Amino acid sequence: LQNYGQKEVAMDISWHFLTNVQHTYDREKKLVEKYDVSTTGTGGGGGEYPLQDGFGWTNGVTLKMLDLICPKEQPCDNVPATRPLSESTTQPVKQNEAEPTP
Repeated sequence: LQNYGQKEVAMDISWHFLTNVQHTYDREKKLVEKYDVSTTGTGGGGGEYPLQDGFGWTNGVTLKMLDLICPKEQPCDNVPATRPLSESTTQPVKQNEAEPTP
């Protein structure tokens, strides 16, 4: 998206993804293979097999996004609090209060 001049859209998607990853981790104490984009704080479902704990490409994308958008002088240990707000971005997504998945 950034290559097509849509930097703000790219950043918004990145922040929403990272917020989802953090809320899921905070609740379940693990990273998972995929995330539900319709809510925050839950792993995704469906597919050929059950949701996997951790997953190489998902973990790699998460680390790359953190590296690209987090200030170098401040760790992104709290993604929603780290996100800079501007008039053109949406507010941080609230955490889903659902119970952890077994």
